[in-house]
Amino acid sequence: MATSLARQLERLAAPQSALVVHKKSRPSLLFDKREAALLDRDTVFSIGLDGFEDLLNLNPAFVKYQETLFSENAKTMERAVQTKEVNDQLDEVLEEFLCLACPYFLLKPTQKALEWLVYRFHIHEFNVNALLRCIFPYHDTNIFVRALQLLRLKEETNRWHWLHPLQNPGVPLTKAALAVQCAENLGFMKFLCLMNKKMMKVHGAGSTALHAPVAFFVTALSAGLERCDLSEPLAGERVTALAVLAQSQTLALAPAAALEPLSPSLPALTAALADLSQRCSVLQLLSCLLRTCVLESAKGDATAGTMATALISDVRVEDPREQERIIRSLTELFTAGEAEAKPLLAALCPLLAVTERMYPAPFDAALVGCGVFVDLNHPEESTRHEAVADSELVRSALLSALADESDRIVKLALKVPVEKSLELVSWEELSGRLTTCLDAGHGDQVRWLCARALARLETALKVSGALSAELTPLDLVRDAEHASPAAALLCVLVAVVDAAAETDVSDIQWWSAAAADSERLAALVAFAL
Repeated sequence: MATSLARQLERLAAPQSALVVHKKSRPSLLFDKREAALLDRDTVFSIGLDGFEDLLNLNPAFVKYQETLFSENAKTMERAVQTKEVNDQLDEVLEEFLCLACPYFLLKPTQKALEWLVYRFHIHEFNVNALLRCIFPYHDTNIFVRALQLLRLKEETNRWHWLHPLQNPGVPLTKAALAVQCAENLGFMKFLCLMNKKMMKVHGAGSTALHAPVAFFVTALSAGLERCDLSEPLAGERVTALAVLAQSQTLALAPAAALEPLSPSLPALTAALADLSQRCSVLQLLSCLLRTCVLESAKGDATAGTMATALISDVRVEDPREQERIIRSLTELFTAGEAEAKPLLAALCPLLAVTERMYPAPFDAALVGCGVFVDLNHPEESTRHEAVADSELVRSALLSALADESDRIVKLALKVPVEKSLELVSWEELSGRLTTCLDAGHGDQVRWLCARALARLETALKVSGALSAELTPLDLVRDAEHASPAAALLCVLVAVVDAAAETDVSDIQWWSAAAADSERLAALVAFAL
């Protein structure tokens, strides 16, 4: 009875009661407990401040904590004597800081900063969830174990008691153990979803700093999917969570490691996605998984190829616009040169054949010119032969797209590499059409892309020997009929910008007004030269 009462009192005791007790050892992320007890407050503050200043150099967003967590005033703060309101406000600041620090947890500066937060604000006692949120993406590292050993998880009623067996032996959390919790622990599943939401709130959706947290989230949910029946509600929530993550982060590719745990439950996964697609858009997740599968298949992973075929066949998209976007997301892997051409085409062609049967009209719209380039490089001779027969149709489509009044259509045509366009049209035709685009009333971005395409055309022709090495894009424009001086000078400006390594070629606003004034543009070119 006495022992039971003692346990209850221990659970009811406020963490503050342990803070004012002086011990011969002290919890520490960086030092042995006894060694840490010998360090005074100024020393630990100096360590933490040094790490914080390095973090500030990595990300200026940390500056907001300079006057709260890492100031001289913080050195005299004692949580044990603060009001509940003050401690609640402090918790909000600490949780936000830990979210911001998550992508940098493996770096020494972050660990130094956390050492101060453990010493001064006792985050291992008051902010357990926030600290775990910061360190979970690195569950298979030794520093994760060091941080985990700071926590008191012995009580069986503690929501994190399942991590307690890792503390004494000091072993990292394995992917298998993580998968078990994802499959069986609804509370942990909710924690992961909220974790992702909090990270995006602090860093901003689409932040490149979130690579490690996002990779952990996708891998964890994928591992959980492998271990559970996707007909269960919890598994359906995981698929939904993946869809939300892909949408909010605008993921183009998933971590390759996420495919392995998904493959054993492929039929159930496609069924869950198909069901979800009836209630909301799964476009971003589907495109993300398909692109990842194609690239892995191009590297020789046959399982990834099977997964891609199942995804495209079994998860039907009803919106024609989304059908077209899925096809474009696949063809862009080829036009953007994401991998070596031959293995990439071998992985792409079966999928394109399926999409052509499923979505014939969107397929035709999406593959303006691109389809024949795929077929011209197809490993099967018969396919390449048919592509040659169809090339006249595609040639006409390409030239028509370049002459279109719509900026969107012209930009799609300009995505086709110049080298591929030259397989269908003569360089004189291509040069003339691009020059016409410069004076056709299109927007700044289209005009800039046209001028860039002319520069690439000039380079390709020199390499092939079709043009003299002394000729420039300006010569191509001069030979074209009805080309304005502004169009010609714009091509010169492209060459000037290309030659200036420090110039940001994506910034086109500064020349847009000058493009309509050939004299002003000429002055700019002369100045740049």
